[in-house]
Amino acid sequence: MWKKVMRIGKKYRFDILFVMIALIAVFSPYLRQDLIIGSDSPFHLARIDSLKEGILAGGFPVKVHSVLCYQYGYGVGLFYPNFFLYIPAFLRIAGVSLEVAYKLYAGLLFLAIFCSMYYCVYKGTQDRVLALLAGALYLFSNPVMIGFYTDFALAQNQAMIFLPLAIMGMFEFASADKSPWMLAVGFTGLIYSHVLSTVLAFGVCLVILACCVLRWRNWRERLIKLCIAVIGVCGVTFAYWGPMLEQFAAQTYRVSQPWTHVYDNVLKLYLLFTNRGVGLVLLFVMMATAFYLLGNWGGLGKEIKISFLLGSVLVSLMFFQRFWNITGSLFDFLQFPARLKCPAVVLLIFAAMWCIKSAELSQNAVYVIAVVMLGICIYTGLDSVSDKMENTEDFGNRVIYEEIAGLGSGEEWLPVETTREVLVTPLVAFSEEGEVFNGKRDGNDYYFTVNGEGNTYKMPLIWYKGYRAETEEGNPLTVMKNAGDGLILVSGVTSAEGDVNIHVWYDGTALQKVSYIVSLISAIIVGIWMVWKRKGRTGI
Repeated sequence: MWKKVMRIGKKYRFDILFVMIALIAVFSPYLRQDLIIGSDSPFHLARIDSLKEGILAGGFPVKVHSVLCYQYGYGVGLFYPNFFLYIPAFLRIAGVSLEVAYKLYAGLLFLAIFCSMYYCVYKGTQDRVLALLAGALYLFSNPVMIGFYTDFALAQNQAMIFLPLAIMGMFEFASADKSPWMLAVGFTGLIYSHVLSTVLAFGVCLVILACCVLRWRNWRERLIKLCIAVIGVCGVTFAYWGPMLEQFAAQTYRVSQPWTHVYDNVLKLYLLFTNRGVGLVLLFVMMATAFYLLGNWGGLGKEIKISFLLGSVLVSLMFFQRFWNITGSLFDFLQFPARLKCPAVVLLIFAAMWCIKSAELSQNAVYVIAVVMLGICIYTGLDSVSDKMENTEDFGNRVIYEEIAGLGSGEEWLPVETTREVLVTPLVAFSEEGEVFNGKRDGNDYYFTVNGEGNTYKMPLIWYKGYRAETEEGNPLTVMKNAGDGLILVSGVTSAEGDVNIHVWYDGTALQKVSYIVSLISAIIVGIWMVWKRKGRTGI
């Protein structure tokens, strides 16, 4: 066994050293006391800690984070996927500090981001060194470095793992007539990571499909395969999108009233060279790829042309003010045109690696290019975030959800009727006559003692579909939404003996419970199918 490990280590010593240097370099800003913070760091750190509190209180999966929003309960888990965030949450439960838990999770994300791009390029080129080069370009690209060290865009960072899988999966399926399993894995991960990244990947993949579908011969067989993949992805991810759509149908949220408009955030052209654009390294790669394409257009495959042209269009749109003015608020969900650089970088890296492969350079030349580019990537990547190195805070012993509301900058998942001004009396219920009743929170459960003279009481909880209430004796009460401020109203409280003890908690909906079962069964079926297909292919 040891000799086998040594043989593998000797054979892949360059690969191992390359990956270790890249990962240590990209993680190096975290090798210090305190945590580098970004624009969204309070929100995402509060999500992690409130998720931990929800699990410890017996709520799993956690949909409403009861300690957020000044203990009014914030339904961020209904709209932001918590799937991967359970990793740092369980680290917190194990006793790891919030700072260390996040840093460990960030290290896992860096590794997964590199491995994802490595795997995709290796599938597309069958060249390990090109795959290593692609992994380095991706790992130190602006979307990754800025996402971690400036914007603290945790959900987008998670999605960066699956974006290459989805796009390469579509190329493999639509152009090379291969199984759509990689496409399915990519979109499953995207849906459980970040909705906006899923939408962007869907748009990119739709364009790739449209460019390839006219050349299909066995289109019926391919269409069946694609439909099966789509059904599998929908089934496995139903636990997320099913409950989310149910909540959207139940009420209107502030996300429908965008706090910023996409046409107000178009980048200036000079920012193309900075960390807000694609950066100098990717710009150089883009230009070199363009020159190669101009000289060899006729002899290159359609995958190279599609990936380069589509990537270039996405980069151009980041600075094309007129396009966003014409489309108006149609793309307001995107918020920032700069989000387009995430799929653009993936497409440009794919195009560049395919070009190098088609150039048939010597293996030594490819090694030299990979080593030189790794050094350049490390330098430019770390330099792009050098101004953030001292922007740190101590999160070792802080309880972040007690310091902030944890609503996020746009407060998107509050009901439209709910404002911060009404969230000022946590754990205080009111009767219709304005009488005050103090309560307490025990984990995810809320308890109030009220007099039995009234019938309806306003609870200090934000209404989401799925709340339940009952008396101490177990008699169910009616839970509804207060149309004025979006808080919970509990009615049906009557008693001839005076005080009534009310228990209120988020129990979820029938659809939520069904969705967990559907996703679990779907995952089991997909797993069995993949094992069966693998055994059939290998003859095992």
